[in-house]
Amino acid sequence: MFKIGNSEFKLRHGSFYAAFLDDKMNIRMCYEPQNSLSWHLDIHMEEGSLITQSKNHYKDDDNYDEDDYDDEDDYDEDDYESVEPNLYHNNGFSLNVYSWKSVEGMSKTWEEEYNEEEEEAGCLYIFGHDPVTSGKIEFLERKGSEFLVRWTGTADVYWDDEYGRDVPFEFEDWLSFDGIYANCDRISDRSELEEAMKEFIDISEFECVSEESHKITGGRSYSWQYKPLEGRKKE
Repeated sequence: MFKIGNSEFKLRHGSFYAAFLDDKMNIRMCYEPQNSLSWHLDIHMEEGSLITQSKNHYKDDDNYDEDDYDDEDDYDEDDYESVEPNLYHNNGFSLNVYSWKSVEGMSKTWEEEYNEEEEEAGCLYIFGHDPVTSGKIEFLERKGSEFLVRWTGTADVYWDDEYGRDVPFEFEDWLSFDGIYANCDRISDRSELEEAMKEFIDISEFECVSEESHKITGGRSYSWQYKPLEGRKKE
């Protein structure tokens, strides 16, 4: 379930995954040819109605009575927008773990839009891609390869023809851990990749399920997907 303002939305689908890169781009868009591993959330909600005006909007009305606006049904039709919110991380965040199973019980907090490591608090798409201005992500429980995730915080949201600053939101639901997506421009060999990933993660807990490449300017780019062994169905 995702809540923002006075509106609630059901989870459509979401994922939690790690991303390995061999050419890291930092927040200032400076090129750093080094390996990195980050953790990501991508959460999509079902279409629902967003209340874009609270009953406070009507207080300028001479006939305003607060008791008249206790229920959602008392809002005018024009005060609703049909939306599909998306809560996500563009560039990911760090977690001090070597085994993906150790993520259970961990949390990550942002007091503002960026933390001291220059990691963004996240993004929220409703009418546009807007920044999460503070937040806390908690991995409350694990069952197999699924995590119960709670993400609370505030975001700047463009609605009602103006920005709503620091609008509170809350998400809590089960998300599948999709494993590791590795995208490399320098590393082309799988054994070399796995040796590089050992610096960040216990690769013995994963199985490579796909490998592909495509042409880029000056060479080829390679990508792999690794799924966690626990929770995978036997063929």
